[in-house]
Amino acid sequence: MTKNSDKIHDIKKKIISNPEIILDDLEVMKVLFNSYSEATGENIIDLRSVAIKKLEAKIKQTETTNRSIIAAAYENISGYELIHKAILLILEVDNFEDLQVQLSQTVQPALKVSHIHIMIEQEETENTAIKSNNYISVVKPGSVKTYINLENELLQKTVTMRQVSSPNESIYGQKVHSIKSEAVIQLDLGEKKIPALLIIGSNKAIQFEPKKGTELLEFFGSVMERVIKRWVI
Repeated sequence: MTKNSDKIHDIKKKIISNPEIILDDLEVMKVLFNSYSEATGENIIDLRSVAIKKLEAKIKQTETTNRSIIAAAYENISGYELIHKAILLILEVDNFEDLQVQLSQTVQPALKVSHIHIMIEQEETENTAIKSNNYISVVKPGSVKTYINLENELLQKTVTMRQVSSPNESIYGQKVHSIKSEAVIQLDLGEKKIPALLIIGSNKAIQFEPKKGTELLEFFGSVMERVIKRWVI
């Protein structure tokens, strides 16, 4: 066998073992196209159709990726609009009674969620300016940590998003059976460091998936903190 034959044999083996080296090379494919014969037969391999199918697959993959990017961008923009609208509504309230009304009648629809609840710890749950209702609850010390269900070293996490199989009835009331996911936002209510939570529940399991970003919810929580700090607790 001559040296040229050896080289051709080696090239042939490489192509057979990895045809992608030809199919992915535009220059090589262009030469093959130009030299393509009109002859047909069972033993003729239509490289054009192979390449076209490969290009079609790549185009479909690119289109799918682009659609995903556009959908994510649209969801992000929509999220900003919803949060901003909710914040403007919250900034108008002056006390817990008005806050309850805004949460139930305007903020929940604005955010497109099923329920919003504020949990605030107090040493004496009876002697407080806050009155518990469907949207605000005064709880004993330690309740916040128990609800988040995290160890001490993880309490630095401001927002926890999770799917829920057994929603808390004291938080969601009559809506408890419809809740599929929730966002739990820790609130810092000032110098006394009163533990508090902003809990947002949804009837959609994917709305508060752990993999989603938390920046908007953190921002919403920080606004809620500043509003509540102005009031007597």
